[in-house]
Amino acid sequence: MSVRGKVARKRLLICLVAVLMFFVADQAYQWFSRHYTIGATFPGLHTEGYCLPWRMYLVRKDPQHRFVRGELIAFNGDERMPKSFQRHPVAKMVLGVPGDRIEIRDDWVWVNGAPYDRMWLASDVHRDFVVKEGHYFVVGTHRNAVDSRYFGVISADAVIGPARPLF
Repeated sequence: MSVRGKVARKRLLICLVAVLMFFVADQAYQWFSRHYTIGATFPGLHTEGYCLPWRMYLVRKDPQHRFVRGELIAFNGDERMPKSFQRHPVAKMVLGVPGDRIEIRDDWVWVNGAPYDRMWLASDVHRDFVVKEGHYFVVGTHRNAVDSRYFGVISADAVIGPARPLF
């Protein structure tokens, strides 16, 4: 075989490897985008800090996931929320799951009769309700976070899936 034939064969092999690598990368991206997304937090409204201590999240697309108290949840914001949350993925911590009794009074949030935390409410907010099936009561970890204390529970229909902090 001539030198020219060897060079042509080598170029063909390089092209085939490049196409194969592109195909594998594309399939990996397709799989990742079906199952995961990346989310980010934005500075909280009326606060100097962020609503959660992490800035970036890996969100597993699993709207059927059964959340437990303390887990991070990603959901799509709606018209009840501030404009910066509307039509954007939002990450918060689940505080109330279906069947939990939530009571908000005297700047405290109570879950099933036990005090959760003092929340320094922006106004006199008094609520007492049971979280219905298919809904979650979510909070930010910053005391001035805009969360379910103000916009109410989120529906499971809005859930994207569980969020895991990246940094």
